[in-house]
Amino acid sequence: MPNRLFLLSLLLLLAPIAVAETATFAHERSDLKPDSAVRYGVLDNGMRYALMANDTPPGTASLRLLIGVGSLMEDDDQRGLAHFVEHMAFNGTTNVPEGKMVKILERLGLAFGPDTNASTGLERTVYQLELPRVDDETLGTALFLLREVAGNVTFGADAIDRERGVIASELRSRDSPAYRARRDELGYLLPGMRVVARDVGGDLDVIENAPRQRFVDLYQAWYRPERAALVVVGDLEIDDIEARIKRVFGDWEGVGEPGVEPERGGPAERTVSARIFSDAGVTERISFSLVRPWRERPDSVAARREGLVDALAYGALNRRIVALAREADAPFLGGGYGVSSVAETAEISSADFALQPGRWPEAVGVIERELRRALIHGFTAAELTEQVANFRTALRNAAEAAATRTTPGLAQGITGSLAQDRVFTHPAANRDNFEAQVATIGLDELLAALRDDWIGDDTLIHFATAQEAPEATALIQAWADSKAVSVEPPADGGARTLAYESFGEPGAVTDRSAIDDLGAEQLTFANGVRLNLKQTDFKDNQVLLSMRLGGGKAALPDGLAGLDSLVNFSYVAGGLEAHSADEIQRLIAGRAVSINASLGESVFSFSGATTPEDVALQLRLWTAFLVAPGWRPEAHAQYLRVIDGIYDTIDATPGGVLRRDLARLLRSGDVRYGVPARAVLEARTVAEMQGFLTPILAGAPIEITAVGDLEPQAIIEAVARTAGALPERPPPVAFEALTGAAFPDPASLRLTHRGQPNQALLAVFWPTGDGLDEARRQQLRLLQRVAQLRVTEEVRENLGASYSPGVTSVASRLYAGYGYFGVQSEVEAGETERMVATLAAVIEGIGEQPVTADELLRARQPLLEGLETSLETNPYWLAVLSASQSRPEVLDIHRESRSRIEAVTPDELTALASEFLKAETRYAIEVVPAAGEAAGE
Repeated sequence: MPNRLFLLSLLLLLAPIAVAETATFAHERSDLKPDSAVRYGVLDNGMRYALMANDTPPGTASLRLLIGVGSLMEDDDQRGLAHFVEHMAFNGTTNVPEGKMVKILERLGLAFGPDTNASTGLERTVYQLELPRVDDETLGTALFLLREVAGNVTFGADAIDRERGVIASELRSRDSPAYRARRDELGYLLPGMRVVARDVGGDLDVIENAPRQRFVDLYQAWYRPERAALVVVGDLEIDDIEARIKRVFGDWEGVGEPGVEPERGGPAERTVSARIFSDAGVTERISFSLVRPWRERPDSVAARREGLVDALAYGALNRRIVALAREADAPFLGGGYGVSSVAETAEISSADFALQPGRWPEAVGVIERELRRALIHGFTAAELTEQVANFRTALRNAAEAAATRTTPGLAQGITGSLAQDRVFTHPAANRDNFEAQVATIGLDELLAALRDDWIGDDTLIHFATAQEAPEATALIQAWADSKAVSVEPPADGGARTLAYESFGEPGAVTDRSAIDDLGAEQLTFANGVRLNLKQTDFKDNQVLLSMRLGGGKAALPDGLAGLDSLVNFSYVAGGLEAHSADEIQRLIAGRAVSINASLGESVFSFSGATTPEDVALQLRLWTAFLVAPGWRPEAHAQYLRVIDGIYDTIDATPGGVLRRDLARLLRSGDVRYGVPARAVLEARTVAEMQGFLTPILAGAPIEITAVGDLEPQAIIEAVARTAGALPERPPPVAFEALTGAAFPDPASLRLTHRGQPNQALLAVFWPTGDGLDEARRQQLRLLQRVAQLRVTEEVRENLGASYSPGVTSVASRLYAGYGYFGVQSEVEAGETERMVATLAAVIEGIGEQPVTADELLRARQPLLEGLETSLETNPYWLAVLSASQSRPEVLDIHRESRSRIEAVTPDELTALASEFLKAETRYAIEVVPAAGEAAGE
């Protein structure tokens, strides 16, 4: 729910973001009570730890090693080395040679990326391990490796040199128009400040040339026990894990003198001004900001009340913007108002909006006047009631689900609290604190909080555009001119009730059967609607639902390319006959329901997460969208505005070009796939959408699935009163594989982008077979993972040429004979020809250099462990059951998946590679800088 996310993010932003200098915890200095399930401690060397037993999912654990160092701590000749050191922690330690750490973890079932990862920010670095098991070997190895990271990185000179290209690749990849615009805005708002000069990515010259000693200097100064915290959450004995930590980390000592916290500075006084940022690929955006010194606010009951008041105020204000953005003639695509803190240096109140290109004069007026309307007139009782209802529901649902919080989520939450010097509180305490505070929060307090954030007239305007830019003075004048326009108080819309109470006589169940081995049921109603049920205890107070109807992109007739895009954006945005989308949002305030509809490959479907209390309302809304969609023209107008933004920026990066064209190219030019030309999308109409969807909504088979903390009879009754009460529906059509999907003939294709001249992207593909043969599908799945191991080792580890080369395997379960194997990699422009040859050699070489038993182990073990963990989650079972009556074979696919994966041999993978991964079928794509020529459409 957006308002809850805003509350959480706001509270985090307002808290001091720093690792405590002393070995204490925030709850020791606060009137907030910490979650009693967490055990905190401090080793003699100053390292802190936080431990928590949790068995969701069972038999797993999450580890986080937090180090209080980030890019702010770098010297001028170390810019980028904090992030570089994070990479080097996996590239050789005293007891683990270079290239061995990740392989050790893979053999234990941890996949590099999802389970083994790290991140670096301005002030902290975090290493994470997700353990699929908590046996002695796995847990002992994980702690040992984190201890190696903490104090034993060797920084081999050769390893550093190989990694320089990987870091440079990251810098190239992130250098997008949006990134450059945000960096320019930060520099404008906080000129000369350390936070601007210490971007996490660093300086390319430093990355390419920094001597080994400067890595060592940074590591020794900041990787110290007194700046570290270890978080362990999982299905563990807390006494045992605490004893292990003391044994493993107790001898860690800092080397040399500790680093000295740098002076961060503060913002200078400013007067109203404007800055223009022009870039051919940037989405048009405008921001209006007030910058003031940072204020320290230790975490406390009072501080959280202050944050809650702010969140309610901005939630109500931004709710108005959502409504305005939906209007047919809105000059902006979206945006909002808020307040943020930047690394203990400044607080910024800002209005930040994405604009419809060329309509900035109108947008400036709307943005200024809506802010001033709130600052003068405040909010209505109805607005506050809506916000409180949303917050109350989110906090109540979190409290009711607290017993089944996931281990990774808890580890992340505890780590974030330590990093931000906040108290990690139980969801029930958050709910109770909210109720205690909100009872005395009134409209006057919201208004006062908003006014406190917007004191002064030293507005800083930042405008980013791909079009001809206005003069800065024109922006300032537009802002000033708007202030001369009077604003009326907001209208109080008052309360309404949701229509569509009844859809007919409740349907009767005519067939009901149990799937005993899966703990599920299948039912059929008299009108032909199918229902699948599985009651679980994986997550309290959560029910996942889906409603699938026949039809899909595959059923689009000729001449309607791009209609799926319009459907996915505008169908729900068009609301219902009796209610606009904005009215619906107001009417369901405080209810855990969503209306997500999409036109997929073969089905039109709804999906969402709700609670046992709101299941009936969720199904009622979905059924209303079947019988009375609104087809409102303002949703189509909003869609056309979004198209403008997409096409103005789509070829500004190589990734954008590939996303635009790839799906179509891999379907031999099928215009239903990929992003069509702008004129094609603009030509699609509401009438076409209505004509295509109406027969599906009115007469397609319906299959509903509910998984989670549900009462079966309550679900059955809710379906009976909604979809089960509709006119008769046909039974599911027996599945028959489709034809017509064709992989392209071998070719080498060059596309161009108009982004940075050093950026390029490669994608190389080979046709394989479909996924209708499940044994082959699992073999291809494992072959993809083996290929990923080889590509990563060659391209990233040996050559240091790219940060994230990726291998994919697509084996269609819909189209007979269609599937492909592919590898993609970001590379430096000018290296494309060499890297295509390299990637092709690695992939095509698998058939000539047989897959080894160790490679298969490292590919298979994370897959098996991931499958085992997924069996304890609701999303997995929703995916298994959602088409189980229309395609019953999916149940056997589930039942046999583990045994099929375990049965695959190295020889089978080698033979599969020899069969499919051949030079004569290769289809290669390069996306390179346009170098003066227009980018291809």
